[in-house]
Amino acid sequence: MNDIHDWDRLCPPAFKADITIFDRRPNAPVKWNGVRWSFVFADDLDAHPKLPAVSSNTWPLFRNSDGSVIPRGVELKGQLRATMHIVFPESVKWFKQKGLTTGTRFYCCEGSRAYAEGRVTEILDPELL
Repeated sequence: MNDIHDWDRLCPPAFKADITIFDRRPNAPVKWNGVRWSFVFADDLDAHPKLPAVSSNTWPLFRNSDGSVIPRGVELKGQLRATMHIVFPESVKWFKQKGLTTGTRFYCCEGSRAYAEGRVTEILDPELL
């Protein structure tokens, strides 16, 4: 799934979220659409900052206000809307067991560093309800 424009077709979105990208640190890489961050429940990261439970196969696809995909090559900044794509269907069960609902807070991480914070705004996959 290298072309972000194929994501909706190949892996339908499981839920929508508002995500706030943290300010870029000096020498940190620019974040583009198609970034493959790990999804970490906020409660897990707050309780276990060194060993939170993560899903590395849930990727955000950032969207403009009209729902169109933000092109790769546009730096991600501030608060954005995204559809969240669970790449492996067996992971849906994990999200349901963890209690993913509208309003759930989460972080987008690389390793132990959070680059963004999000909140689920709408569940799209009926298996998550």
